[in-house]
This record gives sequence, structure tokens and C-alpha cells, in this order.
Amino acid sequence: MVAWPPAKQQVTVRLDVDVLDWLKLHGKGYQTRLNRILRAAMEHQDPCRSRTPKSRARSRRRPHTTS
Repeated sequence: MVAWPPAKQQVTVRLDVDVLDWLKLHGKGYQTRLNRILRAAMEHQDPCRSRTPKSRARSRRRPHTTS
């Protein structure tokens, strides 16, 4: 059984400016609104497409090289 509401974890996420503006346009609670949008998308995803995170460790990107 999963506890409700699930525990929250503070994260940093980069959003397009217009997306953030749209979330804030609807008033106070934009972070809760974003969480609800993401939860709805997650719950409506085909279970076959769901993936379990392999690791919580940050992956390092390879440096960009120019040719």
C-alpha cells in the first residue's frame, strides 16, 4: 500500500519561460499544478512503457566536441 499523499522531494527543474508563465498565470499554487499535470500524465501512460529509474545518481554528460 502506498501512503497518500506521497512524500515530496525538492528538485530543481528547468522549464521553458512560456510554460512557467502559463503555470503562474493561473494563480498561486503553480508547483502543485505542475505536480498534478505530471501525475495525470504518469497515471495515463501505458504500463508497458513505464520504466523504473536505474539510479538516482546524476549521470554525467559527455563533453561537447566540435569537428
